[in-house]
Amino acid sequence: MELTSKGVIFVSAMGNDGPLYGTLNNPADQLDVIGVGGLNYDDEIAEFSSRGMTLWELPEGSGRVKPDIVTYGTAIRGSNIKGSCRYLTGTSVSSPVVTGAVSLLTEIMKKNERLSRLLSPASIKQVLMASADRLPGISMFEQGSGKMNLPRAYELLQGYVPQITISPSKIDWTDCPYMWPICSQPLYHSSMPVTVNMTVINGMGVSGSITSLPPGTLTNRLVATSCSSPLVTAPLSGPGRVISRSPSLWPSLELALLGLWRVMCC
Repeated sequence: MELTSKGVIFVSAMGNDGPLYGTLNNPADQLDVIGVGGLNYDDEIAEFSSRGMTLWELPEGSGRVKPDIVTYGTAIRGSNIKGSCRYLTGTSVSSPVVTGAVSLLTEIMKKNERLSRLLSPASIKQVLMASADRLPGISMFEQGSGKMNLPRAYELLQGYVPQITISPSKIDWTDCPYMWPICSQPLYHSSMPVTVNMTVINGMGVSGSITSLPPGTLTNRLVATSCSSPLVTAPLSGPGRVISRSPSLWPSLELALLGLWRVMCC
C-alpha cells in the first residue's frame, strides 16, 4: 500500500498452487495490486495458476475477485543466463508480460500526463481490466476480468478520464459459470443470504470517501439488498460488500443486481 500510494504500479504473480480455489498468494491478493494469472496457448487457465477468491475477508462472508487479469504463462520464451533462450512456465512469467505491457502503456503517455492523475496504479489497473477479453466457460475467480488485450488497453487509455469503477461491475445470477459459485446459490425465503465482496477502484485520487450506499437496482422486489463499505478508500481502492436475501415466500429467483457506489474524492 505504501508503494501504490506513492504512484508505483504494482504487478504480482498469483502463484503456481492451482488448480484449487483460494490458492492465491500475497501480494497478488491485495486491493491495490494487479494480480496476474496464467494461460496456456489454448486460452485455458493453466492448471498451475493459483485461483481466487481472496481469503482474509472470508470471516466477513466472502472473498474478493482475484486474479485481476490473466495472460500467457506457459512455455514463454525468455533469456538464459548462458546467453541463449529458454522456455519458462508459471505465473512468474505471466506477471512480467503484464509488467511489459504496463511499461508500453505508460510510455505512450505525454510527460505532463504521467505527472498528473491520469497515470496512477488505479488508472492503469482500470484500463487493463476494462479492456480484457472475458474467456467463455471460466469463473471470475479463475480469470478475473479476462485475458489481457494490449491494443484495446491502448485505445481506452487514449480517452481515459479519471473515474471510479467497481470489480466485478455487476452481480448477475444468470451469468454462469462466470459468476460461480454465486450464481449457483438460489435465493428463497429462509435461505442463507448471498454475500459478495466488490472492489472499489478509485482513479481520481489516492484517498476517497464513500458518500452514500444505494440499495442497488433490482429486477424483482422480492429481494432485499444491503450494501456496506468503509467510509474511506485508500490507497486508490477499497472493499465493498453486497448482501442479498429473499424475505418473501418464493421458491427460486434469477436476478441481475448492479451495485454502485458514489465516491467523492478528498
